[in-house]
Amino acid sequence: MTTDEKKKAINNLASILVKILADYEELFKKIKDPKYQLAKPRYEYSELSEKILEETQQLLNDISDFTQLREAYNRLIILCFSFNTEVIKAVSGRDFQIKPIAGNFLTRITREYAPIECGTILYITLNGSYIGNTTLQFLDDCAEQIKKSVIHGLIVSKLKEFLNQGGMTQPGEEGITPFREDKKKQIEALVKKLTPDPTRTLEELDETEI
Repeated sequence: MTTDEKKKAINNLASILVKILADYEELFKKIKDPKYQLAKPRYEYSELSEKILEETQQLLNDISDFTQLREAYNRLIILCFSFNTEVIKAVSGRDFQIKPIAGNFLTRITREYAPIECGTILYITLNGSYIGNTTLQFLDDCAEQIKKSVIHGLIVSKLKEFLNQGGMTQPGEEGITPFREDKKKQIEALVKKLTPDPTRTLEELDETEI
């Protein structure tokens, strides 16, 4: 597949995922409120499938062309991370794991390429009042790279915000759902892991760290 063909394939998949995300939002409203009137018949809505996951896996498998297709890749990563696991289960009745595919790809490029993809990382971390297990795993796997960047403070602040409120807002639910003890400890450990050594000065940081 040429670079142009790869870019077209990524953008085509992204367009499909945009529609599925919108359809899932609509279908989830119906699940939460049986009286909710769908805008169109159920069969007209798109959902995730094994075929879509296979295509996602194929397109997010090789990182060698990342620098040539950075914008397209980042858009696809963000779209994959925009899916909520509980919404997927509720709508599809199956546990389609699309975020881990993007999480693995993001981990690989974060470790391989500099500078790191700050915009994408901030989006999946700071967007909304929910942070999923895939995002937490990515932060843990790439803590060394992230804590050397200018964005580590924003991420740590968000994690502390979750800890201070004691939980997160779940899709379709009002109020805060308290953390399980293991999740709380996971986030606490991440805060420590993402905090740079306070004894180091700016002069001691190299150009990749400031």
